[in-house]
Amino acid sequence: PNTTVTITGGSDYSLTASPTKRWISYVANPQGFPDWFNWAPTITGYSTPPSGGVYRFRINGRTVFCVIREPNNGISNATTLTISVPVAPINITNLLWLYPAALTDNGISMTTYGRAVVAGTSSDIVFGINPVVQGGFTASGGKRVAACDIWYEI
Repeated sequence: PNTTVTITGGSDYSLTASPTKRWISYVANPQGFPDWFNWAPTITGYSTPPSGGVYRFRINGRTVFCVIREPNNGISNATTLTISVPVAPINITNLLWLYPAALTDNGISMTTYGRAVVAGTSSDIVFGINPVVQGGFTASGGKRVAACDIWYEI
């Protein structure tokens, strides 16, 4: 009989539980409502994460769209790189969403695309240095996600 509704304002807005100020709209982007939000992800794979990162998302229906841009290298301390998602994906066993990602490894911008994967059972975007390898980064030097756009179901 009850429906759970997940509400987020990203890292831009704080939500309050006001019993008298609730507005619901069936429009994807009501007038005055922001279309894109920032989020403050948990990032692993760095001893020093990249500075100046831009992590933005929007929700349309049951789909989350994410844009990631790290303009500066962080210092790698692992062969892996993960960035938490702003909203958990739907949990579908054996399903994953796979996207190209422009990456830097050991201070060198890669000339071929790496990959970004969101699995239906994970709350992280997992990056790899090519389309079939999870991780594979050098565990030292500079690395970053130069640019990546993804979407997944919620």
